[in-house]
Amino acid sequence: MTSEVSQAHPQQLFNPFAKDMVANPYAQYQRLRSEDPVHWSSAINAWVLTRFDDVRAVLNDETFEAVETSKILAEVARKSGRDYGPIIRVLDATLFFKRGPEHRQSRRTISKIVNRVPLRQLEPTIDDIASSLAAKLSGRIEYDAVEEFADPLPHLVMAHILGLPPKDIPVLSEMLSDMTLIFDTVPMRTYDRINSKVAAALDLLSSRIEEANQSPAESGLSIIYDGTPGSGKDRLADAAAMTLFTFRVGSETTMGLIGLLIHTLLDQPELYRLARENPTLAPVIVSEVLRLESNVQRSLRVGQEPRLIGGKIIQPGERVLLLLGAANRDPITFVRPNDVSLESRAEQDVAFGGGGHFCLGASLARLEARIALEHFLRLPPVERADEGKWYLGQSIHRLTQLPVRTIGDASIGRSR
Repeated sequence: MTSEVSQAHPQQLFNPFAKDMVANPYAQYQRLRSEDPVHWSSAINAWVLTRFDDVRAVLNDETFEAVETSKILAEVARKSGRDYGPIIRVLDATLFFKRGPEHRQSRRTISKIVNRVPLRQLEPTIDDIASSLAAKLSGRIEYDAVEEFADPLPHLVMAHILGLPPKDIPVLSEMLSDMTLIFDTVPMRTYDRINSKVAAALDLLSSRIEEANQSPAESGLSIIYDGTPGSGKDRLADAAAMTLFTFRVGSETTMGLIGLLIHTLLDQPELYRLARENPTLAPVIVSEVLRLESNVQRSLRVGQEPRLIGGKIIQPGERVLLLLGAANRDPITFVRPNDVSLESRAEQDVAFGGGGHFCLGASLARLEARIALEHFLRLPPVERADEGKWYLGQSIHRLTQLPVRTIGDASIGRSR
């Protein structure tokens, strides 16, 4: 990229590594969207898009392909003399990095797993899980709404869908807790730590797949193995990588969403009161928090053909960073874009991506979040015990801790 372009769009207009990009990036998004919505960032050597129509156009344009992160990491490993084989194997199994026939085959496999039990039949199981978690909190004065409610629920649901024993959940949760930091710029020691944990998780999942293959009953694990090409140890290792991807991605968005739902209610006491008085508002609140606090904030693409976007020509080979969190607050598309609307919006957000890579688990995530919210609203009202803790990545937006305590003010909600 020429220095002329870089000078026309100063780097300080958008700092992708700023601390405020973790918890509250929206002021920076708003500034960039209003001043330079198709912005060249010399900090990351990529175009940065913030408007809804531009982001959606790229998501739906098959000439923009996902950046193959595994190749980038492999080059980093080669130059540093490291072996990041476990992480690279998982990245190669990750659905949104695949293309062509390989993408279609993997998408069919994941779709078969997700749809093996229809949502209407899965709903009672999710409700039982949420009820059990909520029951453990109902008599407590203080608890962590993320660690003890928002995070365990999606893990338990994904374990049920895949056929993993519940005892594996805390182990896998700890192993994979910071795995998505590999999508950000992090120190080598972070890659080292994640790689070690991913290797252990792959070993555990390989053993579970071998156990599932000895059973005559179909499970999510057996579906993944049957849909994995190859033979021998490589096939088992690739099936374990696909299982790891499915478990983590199937949990990540929903964990983030449930935590952010609670976070939003605690920030807006009037909304919290209305939701407790009228639980039928749960689905629209879920949709609004999905839009306002997108769990996946960024998506990276690379153009294969010249494209004119917002008066700028994006050349083949140039990378494009899509700020989904900015697009979902675009005032051109959404009325009162920074507020929760209790009326259903006609516009479709991009919280779950778009085009051929639209998230297959979107309906499941909405269902889990709605059920979780309904159960949380039945608990005694709470307030923050402290400010909580945010996940440190810029690509993934969620809380890792949210301590709360019960309050005695009956005016915030209905009697039980």
